[in-house]
Amino acid sequence: MGISYSSGNSSSNRASVKNDFSFANVVSLSGEWRQYPLPIQASQILDSQPDVFLCNSDSLAFDEFIPKLGSAEFLQPAQIYFVLPVSKLNSRLTGPDMAALAVKASAGIQSYGKNARRGKSKARISPVVVVAEEVHHHRQPPVLQPMSSTPGLQASGSGSARKLQRFSSKRAKMVVRSFKLRLNTIYEGSVLVSS
Repeated sequence: MGISYSSGNSSSNRASVKNDFSFANVVSLSGEWRQYPLPIQASQILDSQPDVFLCNSDSLAFDEFIPKLGSAEFLQPAQIYFVLPVSKLNSRLTGPDMAALAVKASAGIQSYGKNARRGKSKARISPVVVVAEEVHHHRQPPVLQPMSSTPGLQASGSGSARKLQRFSSKRAKMVVRSFKLRLNTIYEGSVLVSS
């Protein structure tokens, strides 16, 4: 899943969240938004904690296993990374998991903005869904691949975070339903007639 972030007032938001190319953005297990000056390796952020790992939000894909960032790998500028428990390595990323990661990142960036600018930040992070075609020796329908999030994560207890979580969950369910309604089984040897 790729995560994108938007804000209501971009000029004032820049004061609270540095989204230039000299920082890497990390969302901790507790949902705290942290920015690290580059260059920095994954091992420096994790401080030898064996029960967690780091992943890049851009490498997350729907219904795929969460890829672990190597401890010697350097974080990339202006990217969003998640610190996740090792138990998430063996589970596939689901829609609700992606929504939970988006909520967690959004709540983290909002709390970071409040600390830096006394509560006037209006940033929100949303999962980005990309339709990618896989090319093999025979043509297949497009595959839906969201670009970033993780299973079972919960946001902090603030009311706005809960509203955002409800909205994100409903929105994710509506997207899945709309695609399910349009999908049909195509049997081998059948002829498709387009109108």
